[in-house]
Amino acid sequence: MPPSSTMDPYAVLELQRGCSEAEIAKAYKKQCLKWHPDKNRNNEEEASKRFILAKEAFELLFDKTARADYDRKKEGERVRDEKQRARMEKADGDRKRFMEDLERREKEFEEQRKRKSQDGRPKTAADKKREEERAKESFDEIRRRLEREVNEEIKEQQETFRRVRDEHAAAAAAAVKPRPSLRVEWRGGDYDDKQLRNMFRRYGKIAAVTGILLKKNGKGKMCVVEFESGENAWGAELENGREGERFKASWMVEPEKEEETKEVVKEEGTIDGGRGGGESTGPDLNGLSFEELQAMCFADLAPPTKKVKGTMDNPSWKEGI
Repeated sequence: MPPSSTMDPYAVLELQRGCSEAEIAKAYKKQCLKWHPDKNRNNEEEASKRFILAKEAFELLFDKTARADYDRKKEGERVRDEKQRARMEKADGDRKRFMEDLERREKEFEEQRKRKSQDGRPKTAADKKREEERAKESFDEIRRRLEREVNEEIKEQQETFRRVRDEHAAAAAAAVKPRPSLRVEWRGGDYDDKQLRNMFRRYGKIAAVTGILLKKNGKGKMCVVEFESGENAWGAELENGREGERFKASWMVEPEKEEETKEVVKEEGTIDGGRGGGESTGPDLNGLSFEELQAMCFADLAPPTKKVKGTMDNPSWKEGI
């Protein structure tokens, strides 16, 4: 599932813009330790949401390209909001000047009327008509200016509303379509994010690779490779890694089948050397929500009790999560 369009990854991980990769990793680990479902039995629903948000925030900020896109988008929104605020302030100032001008003209008109009445010369019907016409022209001029200003603001607000509505609709459509998700498990070997991406990119565009985690029994590692929605990534489940460092891949969320494809034949294999697995006999995962898939994926993870020192170049820093 793509990150929520309203999520602020910096706020989720309690970070500031310009933070380093080491700070991102440290903040992600802190949030995982704080909101791990095993440590929040009395508040599992909230903990699960926070745990997933922390993962999405980490994936976005740790990916330099995605992070740059996000920062650029937010900066554009900030500049646009400032311009909108300046336009509104200018419009308020213009309206204020128009009203002051109207009041001034009304006052001048009233004073002029009083002076003429004091002259002792009675006003003719033509004089009264001219005065009324001048007053009407003055009022109409200011009214037209105000109406034009209001119409421009309404048009701009409508355009902003349509843009936001279209963005939300696009985000909702993308969220409805699940990403093909492949679970990768191994015992021997030492794979990192870059190596896994290089192995699986030929099967389709990769959206994300989750952090590499220890299994509960301590005898293996696992991660999840997510492909972009709509990618026909069939065949990725047959990948089995390097010689002597085999892994097993199985679908959590299968790719969409092409209309002309009647069935997909999978070769039987094991974690030590087979390519893929036999025909799935497990539950149908396509109908599950992201939270249910997340719970199933991390069901056999070890609790986050062990701290392991490492660097950003050594993936062992992730194993303590």
